[in-house]
Amino acid sequence: MGRGVAAILAGAVLACQLAAGSVSFAAVPVQVPLGALSPAAVSGAAEKGVEAYNLAYYTNLAVLACAGTYAPKTSEAWQYLRHYGWTIEARQAEQDRHIANYMTARTALPDGHTLYVVAFRGSADKKDWKEDLTVKHVPFARAQAGEAAAGTGRKAAAGTPGAVVPMVHKGFNDYTDAALAGLAKTDLFRSLRADPGSRLLLTGHSLGGAAATLLGMRLVTEWMPRDQVRVITFGAPAIGNDAFAETYGPGLNLLRVVNTADPIPGSLQAVFGGYRQFGDVLTFQIPRQVSNMTHGINLYLDAAWKHYADAAQEAVDAGLLQDLPERRDDTSYP
Repeated sequence: MGRGVAAILAGAVLACQLAAGSVSFAAVPVQVPLGALSPAAVSGAAEKGVEAYNLAYYTNLAVLACAGTYAPKTSEAWQYLRHYGWTIEARQAEQDRHIANYMTARTALPDGHTLYVVAFRGSADKKDWKEDLTVKHVPFARAQAGEAAAGTGRKAAAGTPGAVVPMVHKGFNDYTDAALAGLAKTDLFRSLRADPGSRLLLTGHSLGGAAATLLGMRLVTEWMPRDQVRVITFGAPAIGNDAFAETYGPGLNLLRVVNTADPIPGSLQAVFGGYRQFGDVLTFQIPRQVSNMTHGINLYLDAAWKHYADAAQEAVDAGLLQDLPERRDDTSYP
């Protein structure tokens, strides 16, 4: 990444940096951060442009957070975020021999509230792959355990093997349990409860995306308002059956980022059956010449940066972002 990445945000195209944030996760009302968007952004005609820019902003922020989870001690992505005011901590949590690797981050928003980020690492060792391959279904969270034992619940779509109640991937569920136990020891959930104006972005790549989705679903079904949390995943597999997707999917603010050459998002339903994706989808088109490493985080990082730069240029052209004069960026990055 290095100086070339820094130049993208420091040049003439963009008027704000990642530390400034964007708007609330709710589409309405539009909240304009000071110095980031022009007052015209609150008009109805400009609202779609604001939403498109913010979507690209959060996607880019999410992929930077995810990239650093693979090399937390040397991550250029995290150093870049820290340079613009983010407080970042690498974390690991273990429960019942399941180990979750993730990060937590926070920054102050112009409106006085806080934006929190939790990013989960994807598969990087044998223990992670063991979680991936534990494909047995289990009831969604503990609240559904009694329902499953009693054999009750709404039937899912015909032809889904054994699906009577909302069920999820056991390996992903165990991984999420470990992460949840670790997060419960921090002040994250207390802070979110104390400040309803704060926002939480959950993200992850591959296995990490599955964990982010499951954690987000648990939060919104138990206590957290839907508009307070956004989930953005990269190359994540499906996590549950038809009944799970139909019952709980509409309640989660989920964006699944995929690319046209990545086989992982469709792998479970294709190989094992009994799984179904849900949520909104952002697809990056990958040239046919690309034949390997199509699932790696670096490919998503490159594509998301380009997506963000294009969205920012469109916002400048539409008058939603101020066009800053070009300036030299002398910041050094590893």
